[in-house]
Amino acid sequence: MSKKQFVWNIISFLLILTLSIIAVDMKSNQDDMKSEINKWKSIAKSEQEVPKINEEAKSFLKALNKASHKKYLTGQALEDYEREIKEHSEEAHMHGETGEQTINILHATTEKVEQNKAESVILYRLEYKSPFDSEEAGVIDQRVLTLLLNIDWEKEENKYKVNKYELQLLQDNLDEYLSSLSKKGDGNE
Repeated sequence: MSKKQFVWNIISFLLILTLSIIAVDMKSNQDDMKSEINKWKSIAKSEQEVPKINEEAKSFLKALNKASHKKYLTGQALEDYEREIKEHSEEAHMHGETGEQTINILHATTEKVEQNKAESVILYRLEYKSPFDSEEAGVIDQRVLTLLLNIDWEKEENKYKVNKYELQLLQDNLDEYLSSLSKKGDGNE
């Protein structure tokens, strides 16, 4: 074998080896890219659920105020609900007719925290009118509460359900009224 032939064989071998490495690397990059594309498609599809979850949060809020929210619950929230029912009987959880009740949602937002989990936050005002109100007497008592509802959602059988929720009272006009009465009382003494 001549020296030229030997160099040519070495160069051919190195060229084939380099092309093989490049082909394997391209295939690997192509698989990584397909995996990345599928991941982003899955995230995009998941994020499209957010408006629906946000509407579901508003429905849950309305059901919660009527004590008819059991169908929305799963996990810890369902366990807590059932424990409360056993301890205090179901009648204690039913809201009686206390006059007109109005829910005014000030702000509602939902965001995904994981693939099958989301969190909603609803700031709302709850207004109660007394059953004693009438056209002749006017508004006897109107209680206004400002509340914040935090909801943890978990996907269960292609539907989001409430795994945990927390309700916080931010403002109560009865507190303001009682405070004004105590100030009036302090001025009279």
